[in-house]
Amino acid sequence: RRMAISRVHSSLTCLSLLRRRRRRKNTRARLHDSIASLAAANPLAAPPPPCPPGVRVRTIPGRGRALFASRTIAAGEIIVEETPLLAVPMPDSVESFTCERCLANLGSASTHRKLATGRMGMEEAALRARCPPCACGVLFCSERCRRASMERGHSLLCPGLQNSPAAAAWRRFRAHAREAELPELELAAAVLAAMLTRLARARPGGGGGAEAAAAAVALGFVQEPVGVVLRRDAAGPEAAAATLRQVQTACRLLRGAMLLSCERAAVPARLVRRFARMAGRNSFGSLVGLAFLNQVAVVVPSPAGGAPSLDATGLSWLVCMMNHSCAPNASVAFGGAPNAPATARIVALREVAAGEEIVHSYVDCRLSKRVRAEGLAIYGIRCQCARCGRA
Repeated sequence: RRMAISRVHSSLTCLSLLRRRRRRKNTRARLHDSIASLAAANPLAAPPPPCPPGVRVRTIPGRGRALFASRTIAAGEIIVEETPLLAVPMPDSVESFTCERCLANLGSASTHRKLATGRMGMEEAALRARCPPCACGVLFCSERCRRASMERGHSLLCPGLQNSPAAAAWRRFRAHAREAELPELELAAAVLAAMLTRLARARPGGGGGAEAAAAAVALGFVQEPVGVVLRRDAAGPEAAAATLRQVQTACRLLRGAMLLSCERAAVPARLVRRFARMAGRNSFGSLVGLAFLNQVAVVVPSPAGGAPSLDATGLSWLVCMMNHSCAPNASVAFGGAPNAPATARIVALREVAAGEEIVHSYVDCRLSKRVRAEGLAIYGIRCQCARCGRA
């Protein structure tokens, strides 16, 4: 009888182990499918926002996607208006009283003047403006923006309470990024957080919400390993090696901070370990390369006259799709109504004919051809415009 009971017990134990292994295998398979679909993301992994009237997107062999005019556009006409998908402040930018998600100015012009002159503190200003806060201290213009920011990945980037281990880890990462004067590190971290949040919430058949779609669009930008991008930098191999070491340190600090925050953000730790590394498509190393190649300057003017603007860097879908020319037919400027989201405007510098590509300059056009070429080297661009041919 004892032997029979032992055999039954052994059979039940084996059956239980088999079931556990099967469940684990199925979970791994589902996760692998999700990761594979994301890692294989191409430029059209998610449908882009619809183009405004008069503009269409075409793919140019060897140059990728580009904007073209589908009608004649007059000089001075606003061709496109869009808000950034993601943006982070520049390391030397002033502390701003803006919404973390849409970068809209919070409060009145009077409040901004008092903040600029030190007559009011940020906490008092936030109380007066009745801004929905986060435990980490960032502010939002509305509850809608707060929820959308969480869906976009802020919950994974959020350090939580100031005395927590996660807060200390995030302070180390952000201090390193700002000391290195590389806003690309924080921008890449924001893209990675959006991606991991989307992946963690993905379900068979789709889903994930509008912010998840925005994260997928962000992953559609051109990306290369940061080491490949830096090797093209005109600053030379020593400077490239030094920058690469800073990126590697940032990757280690980011992984540690995300592992401390991932449980609260409902993001599996295995996803953090899978993508918070230097190698592989959609890894942190490649997303830093994406930031170098696609970022656009974001300027949010203060509503208080004479107060400094918020300088940031970000990703915008149509703005970042424009190709370079040293003889541009369009420029990018930021503007908008007070307390409205930061808005990028593509403005025609001259008349743009129907069927003509809409281009702007990645560098200061007033510089010499040699200096312009050095600035464009990191993008892998050799400008062949009429101006460079004449110079």
